[in-house]
Amino acid sequence: MKWIDLSRNAIDLNEQKHRGGHLVSEHYHQTHQLLFVLEGEGAIRLGGEVRKLTVDDTALIVRGLNVMEM
Repeated sequence: MKWIDLSRNAIDLNEQKHRGGHLVSEHYHQTHQLLFVLEGEGAIRLGGEVRKLTVDDTALIVRGLNVMEM
């Protein structure tokens, strides 16, 4: 995972790669998060609703909302 410190602007920028079958258990964030798919495909569960994602898709994860990445 790559991380760029933009904390003085209250922004965190991360790059993370998930391989096929990789599952991130249900969790929530204390800040808003913008997810952008660079390659491949997957799914995300936001507040109980599953959405499929593929290249160039974007998802806004609102602070405090339960999320699971599949």
